[in-house]
Amino acid sequence: MSLLSVSEFKALVTPKRSKYGVGPASERAYGGKTYMSKLECGYAQLLDTWKLAGAVKEWTGQVAFVLHAPGLLFSRKKPPVLGRYICDFKIVWETGRVEYVETKGFMTPLGKWKLAHCQAEYNLKITLVRKLPT
Repeated sequence: MSLLSVSEFKALVTPKRSKYGVGPASERAYGGKTYMSKLECGYAQLLDTWKLAGAVKEWTGQVAFVLHAPGLLFSRKKPPVLGRYICDFKIVWETGRVEYVETKGFMTPLGKWKLAHCQAEYNLKITLVRKLPT
């Protein structure tokens, strides 16, 4: 029985995939930033294209919202914080309309709850993108 060298071992062992099937970082990189998914990366590229065309005035990524517990009365003035919801994109269109976009290939129950809670608490509509427009 012969021992394998480190390079032979690495060639035989396949890399473990992510729990949600996220691709390698090299496939999710664009503009000097690594995105959480290939879908999010592709949507950022699409937003830059729309910005060059003049349809989008500006866009930002990773917009955070603080989620509070509704209806709980405590001695403090502010309701307790439950957590955060991070929306993928905030888009300001050329008309001045602001839109929030979430790119999701797979929705977990916690993700669904946070999305619904954020929409209800901040009274806004978040557009869910499942695949890039063709």
